Amino acid sequence: MVRTQPTLSVVRYADDFLVIHLNKEIIEKAKKVVEKFLCQIGLYIKPSKTQTVHSTAGFDFLGVNIKHYKTGKYRSAKRTNGKPTGYVVLKLRRI
Repeated sequence: MVRTQPTLSVVRYADDFLVIHLNKEIIEKAKKVVEKFLCQIGLYIKPSKTQTVHSTAGFDFLGVNIKHYKTGKYRSAKRTNGKPTGYVVLKLRRI
């Protein structure tokens, strides 16, 4: 089976979570589904803490700045400060 659309990814820690996808429209649809679900259980998403951003701009999650870095023929898999990109994942797992 060939997958035509990338899957939706969710990263969660306690009451904080990220929804990750290449298509902004799918992110907006997911946000509506999450808002509806949370409403049913008496919770809500706080608008001041909610944002839709592209990963190349970077964003803070759980005190860690997460940013998408290109890799390829002439780029390494290291961030500009020399730490490997896997560091962010390890940092999140230790919290």
